[in-house]
Amino acid sequence: LELAKLILREKKEETQEIKEIKEFLEIIYGTLTPSFKEFLVDKAKRIKCIEWPKISWKELGLGKIEFEDKESPEKKLIASINIINGVLQDKILKLLSKDMMYFIMFDKLDDGWDNSDDFRSSMVGLLRASRDLNLEARKHIKMLRCVPFMRSDIYDCLQYNDKNKAYPDIEFLNWNENSLRIIINKRIASSLGISETDAWNSVFDKKPLARKTTNFNYIIKRTLLRPRDIIQFCDCSKGATLRKHHQQILNDDIYEGESTYSEFVYREFVDEGHKRYPYIEHIFEILRSVHYERFTYEEFETEYNKLSSFKGIVDMNPTIALKILFDASIIGVERIGGKKGGSWYEFKYTDPLIQPDFKRRMVIHPALKKHLKLVEKREFGI
Repeated sequence: LELAKLILREKKEETQEIKEIKEFLEIIYGTLTPSFKEFLVDKAKRIKCIEWPKISWKELGLGKIEFEDKESPEKKLIASINIINGVLQDKILKLLSKDMMYFIMFDKLDDGWDNSDDFRSSMVGLLRASRDLNLEARKHIKMLRCVPFMRSDIYDCLQYNDKNKAYPDIEFLNWNENSLRIIINKRIASSLGISETDAWNSVFDKKPLARKTTNFNYIIKRTLLRPRDIIQFCDCSKGATLRKHHQQILNDDIYEGESTYSEFVYREFVDEGHKRYPYIEHIFEILRSVHYERFTYEEFETEYNKLSSFKGIVDMNPTIALKILFDASIIGVERIGGKKGGSWYEFKYTDPLIQPDFKRRMVIHPALKKHLKLVEKREFGI
């Protein structure tokens, strides 16, 4: 669908193939520029019957295909599209130039995420169709790549037979301290028209914070190693700087900006989790009642038992609630040993394959400390 729209924008000559593609879009979708999201989520549910006589392609015979209401949306989608997919695909691939690289990219797929079977089926259909079209383009010696961007937690929820076959084609977007330092320096340099080399120190005070922590490390520790996190924290700190008419972002501005940033992270967790976990805000209230950054299973269980019945939480127990929090990287678990010895805390976003042991101590992500009004247990250290 997106490739057909791209072809119509690119090709000015009204060939027979162009006319047939236009005819298909107008008959099936009523427009030459149908919305991808409507097609993926809404339109597929409303396709009840496709009558071939209305589509005057010589490759198609007469007749129609109908669907029963009881059939799943995925079956409707696959059955309807596969009937004409081969013909439409050949027409489009022939029109692509061999001298150009084409990218069809699908972003913000989580906007419609509601954890429903319909949505998961639509996402599976998109992934399969993208991979199949990429393979077919190679056969036609055309440089085409369909690239869906998807949150890892949503992808983990999808189950289909050939999921493992697609694994070699997946590119995980992982960030670390060095790559985040590069991107924020580029952002600062672009905004101020200065060199990237020392962009951070041009706007942030060089004085260390408490425990001789640099302001960069302090901010990084309160992110989930995502560009939007560090950008948001810096923006919140800048807001405090402007209100106080400072020339640079001082350490006090960082501390003040952290409160606004902490609320931002909390709301992001709720926005991303409430469709999958309806009780996510109530579970946060349990964490707030725990009161400490670091806690044990017994401490969490005590607060859970106090609040769960009052909040109306059903079909859950403390272990399930902790697993939800861990999978969302809201909490991390203690790890002990390794080459250097000692202990540290790991989150799902730092190691997607980690299996939590809730018998060990746990920690609430530092980004949430201010909003949840948590305090530190001095005897635990860090």
